[in-house]
Amino acid sequence: MAELPERRSTRVRKPIIRFADQIVQSAELFEAPEASIVTTKPPAKLQATAKPTKAPTTKAPAKAPTKAKVPAKVPAKAKAPAPTTDIEQLCDQIEGLNFEEEDDAIEPNDASDKKGKKKAKAEEIARLSKLSFIDIMKEAKDPKDVLFEPFVPGRSREPEVNIPPNIDTSSPLALFELFILSEMYSTIAENTNLYAIAMNASTSRTATNSRYWQPTDRNEIRVFFGVLFYMGIHREPNYKMYWEVGKLEGPIHSISSHISLNRFENLRRYLHVSKPIPKPTQVEQTQESPTETQQPQELESPTEEEQQLWWSKIEPLLSTFRTACQAYLILGTDVAIEEIMVRFYGRSSDTCKMPNKPIKQGYKIFALADDGYVWHFQLSSRRFGIAELEKVDELTPTGSMVLQMARLLPKIPDSHYILYLDNYFTSVPLFSMLRKENIGAVGTTRPSGLEFPALLIVLRKKWSTKLDWGATCAAVVNDVLCLGWQDNNFILGLSIVHTVHEASSWVTRMRWWPPASSTNGAIVRKVFGELPRMELDIPIWIDDYNHNMNSVDLANQFRQAYDTQQIAYRTWLPLLHWILDQAAINAYKLGIFGKTWTAGHVEFRRELYRQLLSFSKAQVWKNPGPHNWVVQSTRQSCVWCCKFIKFKKQVLEAQKKLGIELIQDEFSVKRPSPSRSGCNNCNVALCKTTNCWDKWHSQV
Repeated sequence: MAELPERRSTRVRKPIIRFADQIVQSAELFEAPEASIVTTKPPAKLQATAKPTKAPTTKAPAKAPTKAKVPAKVPAKAKAPAPTTDIEQLCDQIEGLNFEEEDDAIEPNDASDKKGKKKAKAEEIARLSKLSFIDIMKEAKDPKDVLFEPFVPGRSREPEVNIPPNIDTSSPLALFELFILSEMYSTIAENTNLYAIAMNASTSRTATNSRYWQPTDRNEIRVFFGVLFYMGIHREPNYKMYWEVGKLEGPIHSISSHISLNRFENLRRYLHVSKPIPKPTQVEQTQESPTETQQPQELESPTEEEQQLWWSKIEPLLSTFRTACQAYLILGTDVAIEEIMVRFYGRSSDTCKMPNKPIKQGYKIFALADDGYVWHFQLSSRRFGIAELEKVDELTPTGSMVLQMARLLPKIPDSHYILYLDNYFTSVPLFSMLRKENIGAVGTTRPSGLEFPALLIVLRKKWSTKLDWGATCAAVVNDVLCLGWQDNNFILGLSIVHTVHEASSWVTRMRWWPPASSTNGAIVRKVFGELPRMELDIPIWIDDYNHNMNSVDLANQFRQAYDTQQIAYRTWLPLLHWILDQAAINAYKLGIFGKTWTAGHVEFRRELYRQLLSFSKAQVWKNPGPHNWVVQSTRQSCVWCCKFIKFKKQVLEAQKKLGIELIQDEFSVKRPSPSRSGCNNCNVALCKTTNCWDKWHSQV
């Protein structure tokens, strides 16, 4: 048998290249000088300290060989030539360049530049981590030597109201309807009626269902909101308990005299803020065959544009409310930005989970507030991120959102704002941009970021338990003061309106004995000795942060105490409840700022729901009676026939708007029947030969 020819693969083997020496050489190119705490006033141009690292990162790849440029046949131990330029010579050359004039001509590789900064930062942290506690404290200079020129905010201001003179500022309802406009009640009533028709709601009582739908109006929507505020103050585990009667023990609520349980459930079921949109195909099919049995109208799936506005179910209420928030208050100097959580545990791809927050799951809203008054807010979604965000390349999405909100603040001569932020938002680039916008900023920060000093990061992560109470370290980076202060933990912060080298940088405040769960409680207890509290000197930036960071927290506390939210399965209802609650809080704060309301928050809400419930119609058929037939002196139209005919007219008008026909021809509008008979207690005329008596006295 002939021997088969030998098979050889046509695949070209990749050359074996050893990069060990090249990696060492490239690492030397990225090595930065040892970072140290700034102890003198920074020069006029700080770019020279930050930009020398750009040239090594852009020139190094040009000298380092890549796989694409290696020939097919290279010896296994081939090495790239080592760079001949010294690091000091490169730095001297870079310092002589004029970056301001060549920015348009040169396009630096941002990715490689960022990679180089990360590597240099990691090497600096690794170097400092190897030092002993004594050696690393030598790196930290005395705070008195850290000179910093802060941003001066100018004249300090308190919040001022900007309410039109024709508004009764002593009335809670008048203040509330600055945010929930009176026209909005009509819009909600109209869309609720349209949605009930689209869902083919029953319009008459049947043997199996006593709950039927009749059109609502703007006054009934006011009553419905008043019931929600009533439930927020008078808590019950189940909303049906508000209509319980005949019990010897327990509270008997008064809202049953304003609205029945069936009517409340109907309004809650069909409540709709936005206009319902039926499917076009079903509309056409309904117009072609109006005599066929009609089915409930299925709503159209959201389009791509509507998906971006995932909150479209509460439009236009949300937009008008946000516009009104900015119209009636002139903010003070100190404002804060923080997130708000709206509780919702239902199925929604727009909610987020935050286990460390009091509300573990729900919708996240970023708000700018002053002492509990929410002036501006932006929604956030797990699918789409922060809504209406204008992204800035140098900042994170949350940092871009803060800058976007800050730019909305109105300009006031000789007086600038100071933003207070927590560590979720702060960064050195953000504070630098805020300073350029003439806006001050103060906040805690996390031990991360390319610009944040490595020394403070190492002190926080490795030596926070060794520092004495009150130990302070500081550095200046890009006109931003980076701070570290030892308290119950080593607190890191950023500020552009404070200093640490002046005597006015400290303030005396009463401090309390640290709790047992404190991280560095043993260190702090040495200062207190046996005293439960004592006056101590703390940095002024800590004191300002503690007093002004709670602006959004106050709004959360007001809402949590008397929350109107009830258990709901529709995903947009929690946001509607938040708008109602925050509108009541903003109205209350307007009364406090304008000194037209002197009572507390709970009394404000009580008066608010009393005024809203006053729009309910008198339910004379609910009186215990006796209700008897009487013969009246004049013939009048039956009150039940008039009410039912009015209802049919409203349904027909709503059908024309939707382009559908759900009522058959025999259900056309007729004139009400005249009658001499009626009820002596209700003082109304009723048909004697029909069941109008029973319908009138059993209506919901």
